[in-house]
Amino acid sequence: YSNLLNGQNDNNVQLIVLDRLAALQKKHAKIVQELLMDIMRALSSPNPDICQKVLEIAMESVNARNVSSVVTTLKRELQKSLQEDSEKSMAVRHMLVDAIHDCAKKFPEVAESVVGLLMELLSSSERTSLQVAMFVRAIIQEHPPLRATLLPKLLDSLGDITSPPVMCVALWILGEYTNPEDAQETFDDIVKEVGSTPFVVAEEKKEEGAEADAAPKIVTKNVVLADGTYATQTSYTQAKPTEASDKTPKL
Repeated sequence: YSNLLNGQNDNNVQLIVLDRLAALQKKHAKIVQELLMDIMRALSSPNPDICQKVLEIAMESVNARNVSSVVTTLKRELQKSLQEDSEKSMAVRHMLVDAIHDCAKKFPEVAESVVGLLMELLSSSERTSLQVAMFVRAIIQEHPPLRATLLPKLLDSLGDITSPPVMCVALWILGEYTNPEDAQETFDDIVKEVGSTPFVVAEEKKEEGAEADAAPKIVTKNVVLADGTYATQTSYTQAKPTEASDKTPKL
């Protein structure tokens, strides 16, 4: 089955073979585990359906012995997907991030090795970057020993974040898990990236000239009445108030 999977270019044939492997996995899991790395070679396919089936088999077969090899393959395929911005490559990218997340949850020892690569995605499309931010938050919550390593990396990544929801998640993580002795330094680094507090629009004092311009003005003009005679008409005009532009930092 594995030779047929990698030797065929027909997507339909590959999908049928993956279905057979999934059925075989239920009865002979150890056999599929031994062939797992050969099966994962099919991740090079541009078809998202094939990649999804391969990842489903991989997540069922991953164990403590092969997790390092599995994660290495997932990282390599993720780096390949970053070189393309097509809709298919983005779909595969989301699946790969989910698979890496599952491996990190099951085997915390590989979390540190993958978070560095994933943090590079914080500046990518909003869906992918938010997915990575939630992954980082889950790892930091569930594995306290990794906080000392991951928090500085997250702080260094603030300058690359362009999505407001992702920035909110990153700031929440830093505010929740930064050690008290590092709080001031962390706060100073955050201020460099998002501006100083409070995050409100400052009220500017109006100059006397501006107030004079806003006051009502008397306008006099000559008009022609219905009987053909001329008359003088006096009216008041007032300048329209200008709306203040919102300069609140977009967090």
